[in-house]
Amino acid sequence: LRVSFSFSIGLLMSRGFKPVRIRGAFWICSATIIGVMCVPYITPDGNPSVWNGIFDSVMTLAVFPAVVYLGASGCTTDRISRGLCDFFGNISYPIYIIHYPFMYLLYAWIWAAPAERAFADIWPLCVAMWFGLILLAWVLLKVYDEPVRRWLNRKAFGSR
Repeated sequence: LRVSFSFSIGLLMSRGFKPVRIRGAFWICSATIIGVMCVPYITPDGNPSVWNGIFDSVMTLAVFPAVVYLGASGCTTDRISRGLCDFFGNISYPIYIIHYPFMYLLYAWIWAAPAERAFADIWPLCVAMWFGLILLAWVLLKVYDEPVRRWLNRKAFGSR
């Protein structure tokens, strides 16, 4: 369901896309994503809550499509925005490929002794993994991805 909705809304947005000019769209979208990612699991009184499902639904059905629309409408005009977009665009595929094994290693570590793992023990590891994965993705991009793409281009299209 998650993939079918994302695909369908992406197709609908691409068919009826009419960009609007919004100054600072990159920074608005970045702040929105960071803000959404900072919302913890909602458990009033320590009990699981229906509010998590409502929050996830609102994000998936409204906020994330709006961020995609704003991001597609915006232009990066300053050097910092353009550099960040280029950097994160370049490492997006390596991050996509390598993040799952690290995510499951973290889950296995947490689930091995859940009673002993407090939030204070987990968040520094998560921050270190975040920066480590970005660094590893960049290294893999430079050492593997870009050289292989250059080699494949030479093989497919000759020496250009």
